[in-house]
Amino acid sequence: MAALASIAPLAILAYLMAVRRWPAHYAALSAAILAMTIAVTVWRIPIPQAVAVFGNGFCFGLFPILWIVVNGLWLYNLSVESGDFDKMKDTLTALTPDHRLQSLLIAFAFGSFLEATVGFGTPVAITVAMLIGLGFEPMKAALVCLLANTVPGVFSAIGIPLLIAARITGVEVEELSRQVGRIMPTLGWLLPLWLTLALVGWRRTRPLLATLFITGTIFASSLLFFSHWFNVYLVGIATALTAIVCVIAVIRRGESRHRADWQQWRTAPVAWRSYLILAALILLWADERWLGFKPLLERLESGLPFYRIAWPFLPATFYKLPLLSSAGTAVFFAGLVFVAISPRHSFCQGLGCLGRTVVQLGRPIATISTVLGLAYLMNYSGMSAAIGQALTSTGKVYPFFSPLLGWLGAFLTGGVASSNALFGVMQTTAAAGIGIDPMLMVAANSVGAATGKMVSAQSLSVLAALPGLKNREGEVFRLAIGHSLAMVFLLGIVVVLFAV
Repeated sequence: MAALASIAPLAILAYLMAVRRWPAHYAALSAAILAMTIAVTVWRIPIPQAVAVFGNGFCFGLFPILWIVVNGLWLYNLSVESGDFDKMKDTLTALTPDHRLQSLLIAFAFGSFLEATVGFGTPVAITVAMLIGLGFEPMKAALVCLLANTVPGVFSAIGIPLLIAARITGVEVEELSRQVGRIMPTLGWLLPLWLTLALVGWRRTRPLLATLFITGTIFASSLLFFSHWFNVYLVGIATALTAIVCVIAVIRRGESRHRADWQQWRTAPVAWRSYLILAALILLWADERWLGFKPLLERLESGLPFYRIAWPFLPATFYKLPLLSSAGTAVFFAGLVFVAISPRHSFCQGLGCLGRTVVQLGRPIATISTVLGLAYLMNYSGMSAAIGQALTSTGKVYPFFSPLLGWLGAFLTGGVASSNALFGVMQTTAAAGIGIDPMLMVAANSVGAATGKMVSAQSLSVLAALPGLKNREGEVFRLAIGHSLAMVFLLGIVVVLFAV
């Protein structure tokens, strides 16, 4: 009965988003109100405490999570306004006329980079528009870009999904990154082949098998390597840059006759300067061993009066504001440096762009913060634990279905981060009940969610305004759903092998 009562907020969230087609922020707010009511009436949580817990999660969504998102999108908008982004696209599209290789370079490699730095629907919209502009059939372009956006989604927006999962469940984020890095390479290795088959079929894919095998192997290997040896903020960026270099090298070897096109790459350092600055500053902010920059920032900010705030009505609960050491601050400084060196931006124009970015992210800000408030409340009251305990009835087969739970969360909410917030504690509770490593189940939720967001309402709605795709979300869903389910079941098998 406790599990049935606890699942009601998730059920109303699913109903409002999947059936009633409500906007995500309204559906999340309705689910949060219902969860608040259940926490107070069924779980006997005092009203001030219930409100305080929700507020604590809501504020965590605003900072440090959305601090990263806002600044990442701001840097992207600056590159668009300065004209650098068009030059970036030119350097990519000038390399080859072959649609198969263009899809690898733009949807797979460049899309991975955009997902690692910006995330939240932007990569799919940009890459689909680029492919359509190159002459791709719109439905095929949409499918290829949705497929390519799966694996990179785990480390989206400088690792936000795993940061949220670690905060919600209490696991160590770097170890979680390593666990994800052990599960995801299987799908990463197959991804270039998968999306090429979806684009052109087996007959036209066969001549590229060696290229696809090399690309998939390097991508999967780099994902495994960087997740084990790099800070979580850098895994997505480093893996994506490796994929870009790999695909360009493959194209250059096969397209050497198009030497005139390679003149475009003389402008590449200028075109990519915003993200080169970002990568350098993220590397500096993550440094704990060489210069000791991150420990220095942590020592400086620990002396600030507002660094550690006692949260009202919640004894021994604090809200931290790591203003200096947050990865979002590194992205913010990358934006400031770019404004300083860009001839098309004054300081005031750069800040104006930042303001427009905040307005642009209005709905995602409301949605993510509300979902995190809901997750905090469900975790604090015991609702998540009750659902997780009920899931232990599946016994030793639970690891197979664990990624499917993450898939469901992303399908409903549109993101890996939100899925981890909603189901992270349920996964750890169920894992403890059946004697499986909780870290593995949190990782399974993350990788499953990455395959679910490709068919979420949020991902499909991003495509609705693009040429050739207006009002065709249903067609894209029917085209993509089989691929999405096949991917999550494949990951379920991989998780079972790790759980044995």
